[in-house]
Amino acid sequence: MMDKRQGEGIIAGTFRLHTAKILSSYGLMVILVLLSACDRIETPTAPRLPPVVTVTALDSVVPPADTPSPAPTRNPSPTLPPTVIPIQSRACEQTGGVVETHIIDSQFLPRALQFSLYLPPCYDPPSDQVYPVLYLLHGQSDTQEQWLRIGLVQAADKLISSGQIPPLVIVMPYEQYSLRNPFESGFEAAIPDELLPWMEEHYPVCAQRTCRAIGGISRGGAWALHLGFTRWELFSVIGAHSAPLFFGSDQRLPGWLEVIPSADLPHLALDVGDRDHLYPSIEELHGLLTSLDVAHAWQVNPGQHDDEYWSGQIENYLLWYSVRFYNPNF
Repeated sequence: MMDKRQGEGIIAGTFRLHTAKILSSYGLMVILVLLSACDRIETPTAPRLPPVVTVTALDSVVPPADTPSPAPTRNPSPTLPPTVIPIQSRACEQTGGVVETHIIDSQFLPRALQFSLYLPPCYDPPSDQVYPVLYLLHGQSDTQEQWLRIGLVQAADKLISSGQIPPLVIVMPYEQYSLRNPFESGFEAAIPDELLPWMEEHYPVCAQRTCRAIGGISRGGAWALHLGFTRWELFSVIGAHSAPLFFGSDQRLPGWLEVIPSADLPHLALDVGDRDHLYPSIEELHGLLTSLDVAHAWQVNPGQHDDEYWSGQIENYLLWYSVRFYNPNF
């Protein structure tokens, strides 16, 4: 005959067994309900826009249309014919440039600094030619491959071969920790204090600010704005493509501008798609610059915050940067 404690143990074990079965059955029912709900959810797809291949006038400061709520509509800025830059270049049968990949040690970054490098058609290091240099930064959660993916090489080859822009070197660094606080990774120091000196030591690129530019897409554009204003002595041209300022930088901008001599203010261009989810922040930046009397180009084009938009504008970007290399007072 079992004693009292054995009987209580059997009852408790039986109770736990029934409870586990009930919970297991309930959990299975919840999973089945969730799976059936997922089957009914359709993943929306953004409409594909035709690529914009016309060259727009980034220098025409045209404010966007009024933004009614809750469904904003914005008018794109007008499209003007491209500016053709006369270039005296030596005969060259090459029509394609070369892309190299480099990794250099960094004392500022947790890991080595990686970057891609575009060398133009007929790049000739032994010659006395010094090349203008353009630093382009990618968007958040992406890599330097973003610029190659949206057609940078094809656009540069086409414009250089046709004589519309000068032969130039393009440097595309990789920000490994683009999801972190921008000022905790060391990227802020690695670009101006390590990458620029390395390039000028190993390649015949211009070491003067008048032929050195910086630009970027989204977060990369925010970096271009930050470095272009805080290290103004290094860059004469800034391009912010679909990019607002970093959080809090709007309050620091007036102080940055006070340090820069008025004659040395960088040439600045902002552009954004009319359906970009960051449009309000970028329009706010445009308004802030206007209120501070900072001359800048402002361009609104059809499109969203995606590769399709930037791919459609890549030739316009290169034309705009290159005009400043040859016409610093333009």
